[in-house]
Amino acid sequence: MKAQGFLTALLRIMFARGSPERILYDRKLLIVGLILALLVSAAAQWFFFGDHLVFMILRVFAELTMFMLWMTLLTAKVARLRLAGAMLCLIWICLLGDVLLLLLAPVMPLLAGSISPQTLGLLVAVVLAYGAASVTAWALRKPLTVGALHVLLYGVAVIALDITFRRLFEMAAG
Repeated sequence: MKAQGFLTALLRIMFARGSPERILYDRKLLIVGLILALLVSAAAQWFFFGDHLVFMILRVFAELTMFMLWMTLLTAKVARLRLAGAMLCLIWICLLGDVLLLLLAPVMPLLAGSISPQTLGLLVAVVLAYGAASVTAWALRKPLTVGALHVLLYGVAVIALDITFRRLFEMAAG
């Protein structure tokens, strides 16, 4: 699949509730997506949010840990190939969000008085959450509200783990 066709399929999955089966599962695509998602997430934390290196590493660790835990919990409810397709789409949706934040990073100094990086990051996350909820609902063969609940719980868990790591680091640092 060409890059433009891949992006079109991903956007259709995210916003038009298209089936994640539009993207043919490939193990190499999953591994490349996972590595890129980790690198781009770290870069977004560094350039967009201006996080310290330790917080950047902790955030990426929190996201990866909770994502793998989430996929493990879904394993009992979802067929293996369906779960693999959903996981592939979710990774690329996250990657797309972080790329968007990186593209917005040079514009942030111009918007300094009107919107904070956290608020803009939250807006991007809300948009991506719809796509993630759609993919999760497809994987579970449930309504969109069930997928949204799963994504909401995942988001809360990642934020809680991130806050915990930050507090522990601040306590250890002094």
